Amino acid sequence: MSTEENEIGDANKPGADHWGIRLLMLLARLSLYLPWIWLALFLIFVLGVTVQVGHLPTYGQPDPKDTGIFTVLYYPVIVLLLVVMATIPIALGLAIIRLVRGVPQAIPSAEASAYLAGLALLFVIVNRDLGGLMTWLGD
Repeated sequence: MSTEENEIGDANKPGADHWGIRLLMLLARLSLYLPWIWLALFLIFVLGVTVQVGHLPTYGQPDPKDTGIFTVLYYPVIVLLLVVMATIPIALGLAIIRLVRGVPQAIPSAEASAYLAGLALLFVIVNRDLGGLMTWLGD
């Protein structure tokens, strides 16, 4: 049997360490941090524009796509918000399973709790439109 066949045979054994499984677990854990990454980028964007114009941005003042140096943050903030919304079913399911069932080798409880807290904060900001910032961002 060749070395390649041995490697393939070993990968199919139960408990074998697949790089694909490790990658999926890494992506699953990364998805837990996405709400916090979005919140950080959004905060930097809003604070930067606020310092630049001297007041909290409001609808059309300034246009979020025309904010000087901070324009580079506009599209990442928008795209990341959409990614967070798209990953909610997967990440929320993983977080709840981890907290309720205590599944071993899943995500740690602290990460699951942090995800749920970040998601709750994100929903408050998006749904309550605090300070009109989401209206401004959608301008």
